[in-house]
Amino acid sequence: MNTYLYSTRLYKDEKEKGADQATKGGQFNKMIPNDNQTQRISIMLKDKMSTYFGMSPPTCTSYLHSPYLVITLKNILSPLESSLINQGEMFLVEKIRDVIMKPLLEELEDQLKQTMAFQVERWYYDWKYGANQGIIMAKEEKGFMSDVANSAHTFAEIVVDCYTEIHTEPERVKVMEVHQHAFLLACSGVLFDIEKMLFKQGHEKLLRKRENPRRASFLHRLSQRLGWDYEHTFDHVSVLWDYEQDTALIYLEILKAS
Repeated sequence: MNTYLYSTRLYKDEKEKGADQATKGGQFNKMIPNDNQTQRISIMLKDKMSTYFGMSPPTCTSYLHSPYLVITLKNILSPLESSLINQGEMFLVEKIRDVIMKPLLEELEDQLKQTMAFQVERWYYDWKYGANQGIIMAKEEKGFMSDVANSAHTFAEIVVDCYTEIHTEPERVKVMEVHQHAFLLACSGVLFDIEKMLFKQGHEKLLRKRENPRRASFLHRLSQRLGWDYEHTFDHVSVLWDYEQDTALIYLEILKAS
C-alpha cells in the first residue's frame, strides 16, 4: 500500500526500507543519457501525462543511474492551468497536480517494475510554474551508488558550501553528473535536531513554510559565489527536502552556451 505526502511532493512505499547505502565524502557518477531504457521511460511518462493531464510535455528527457532516475520536463502547463495561474489560482493548480500525480506515479511505478525490473522506493517531483518546467525523480529500492573518488570536484564543493551556509552541513554527499550541463547532489544528514523533533510530532507543514525562503537564499549565495547571474546561468534548479529520510536533493542544470 502506498501513501502520498503532499507537502513534500514525495511519494513513498510504506514498508520499512533498508539502511542508507551512502558513504562519507563526495562521490561522482555519470548518468546514462540516451539509451533504450531512458527513451522508453520518457515515452511511458509522456503517455501517462497525456492520459491524466490531457496533454504531455513536448520535451521529456530521462537519465538513469542507480539509485536515481531523473526526468526533466519542459512546457508542462496545460491551457487551463496557465489560465488559472494568470487568475491567481496557483494553490488550486498545485492541489490538482498533487491529486493527479498519485495514481499517475502508481501506474508508472508498476510499469517500471514489470518492464525494467526497476523497483521504486520513493518518488520526488517539483514544478517550476514560472519557467513552465518540472522534474520528477525516483529512488530505486535496492540501488546504491558505486564509490568513485572525486575530491577535486570544485563545483559540487561550492554547492555544498552554499547549502551549509543556509541550513546545515550535510553528513554525506553523493554527486551525480546527470549530463554535461546538469548535476544531482544527494545530501543526507541535513536536519537539525529540532527539525527532526518537529517532523516526528507532525509539524511538517511548519517546516515546509521555511523552504521557499531557504531556496531563495541558497540560489542567491550560489550565484554570488560563482559570480553568475542566476536567470542567465541556470536552466533549472530544484531543492527538495525529505524529512523522513533526513535528506536534501539538489538538482542544477546550467544553460548551454549559445
